[in-house]
Parts: sequence; C-alpha cells; structure tokens
Amino acid sequence: MADISVRPLTRGEQAAALAILVDVFAADPSWQRVIRVRRLVRPLLTRYYRRCLRDLIPESNADGAWDGDRLVGVALWYPPRQRPDGLLGRIPRLFSAWKRQSRRRPDNQPERTGRNGWLLEGIAVSAHGRSKGIGSLLLSHRLDGCTEPVHLESTTEASARLYRRYGFVDDPDQNGGDLQMTRHPANG
Repeated sequence: MADISVRPLTRGEQAAALAILVDVFAADPSWQRVIRVRRLVRPLLTRYYRRCLRDLIPESNADGAWDGDRLVGVALWYPPRQRPDGLLGRIPRLFSAWKRQSRRRPDNQPERTGRNGWLLEGIAVSAHGRSKGIGSLLLSHRLDGCTEPVHLESTTEASARLYRRYGFVDDPDQNGGDLQMTRHPANG
C-alpha cells in the first residue's frame, strides 16, 4: 500500500472520478430503490455525481486515491451547511426524509438534518483498488483533523462495519432502509 496516495481531485480528473462513482453506485442498493427504472440508473447517477464533483472539486472537497498514476478511489465531502443542489441532489435526501417521516418518532426527538456537520456523500473504490485499504485511506485522510460531526448513510453492512471502525455510530431511531450514522469529533 506504499504506492497509494490521497489528495484532492482536480477538474482534469473529473471524468475518471465520475466513471468510478457511477460504476460503483450503479449496483448500490439505495440507488436502486430510488431509481427504479434500471435503464435510467447510470444516466441519472452520471448527472448526479457530475454535479457533486462540480460542487466539490473547486473547494478541494473531493478526494482521490491513487495507485501510482491510476485513480482507484473517490470520496465526496460536503462541508457544513452545503448539500447537493438541484432536484437530482435532493432526491436521495427526500427519499430518506420520507422514510424517516413514515416512522413514529417521539415528539421530543429532533429530526437529524446533517447540516450541522460534514456530509460524506459517498466513497467509491474501483475494482482495481478493492481489498487494498483504499476506503480506509480515504476516510482517515479527511477524518484525522476533523473537528465537526460527520454524517453519512451506509447502504451495506460491510460499509457500516468500516465506518464503525472510524468512530461512526448508528443514529437513533433506525427502522430499516439505509443506516444513518454520525461521527462526533470525540468518537474519532
């Protein structure tokens, strides 16, 4: 793993990052629940992640993991009070909000908005980069100095195990669907 490096992506690397994001998330269970027409999954993911990269690359909030000169992983980090824009950006959050609203919640329990901290929008590792600790490197690169909460949705048990190793805890009031998780600075 000595050849693996992590750094912010540049505009010139957007196409390679987009290819990894779309390839990985086309098979993601959460996206398949949101986009039910199979032939639309890749085109809609392309639009969504292109917009995310446009939002995040200029502010150095899209990280890439490199195995030599080959991009093998991408992490997308929305800073506090910034979230994906436009209708496409709102679809996953609207779907999650609808799921949360359908559950009974005690009146004294506030709804988590995630705006009070960072949002890890996604980590994607290419087939070439799997089983090399790329996801861990992408997480630790950002989390090591993070002084604010970080929120995410875990869509698989394997990813939830990884996030728990980095101090993420399950948010209260889970009831099926994607697992909402938060890492508070003291947990790290």
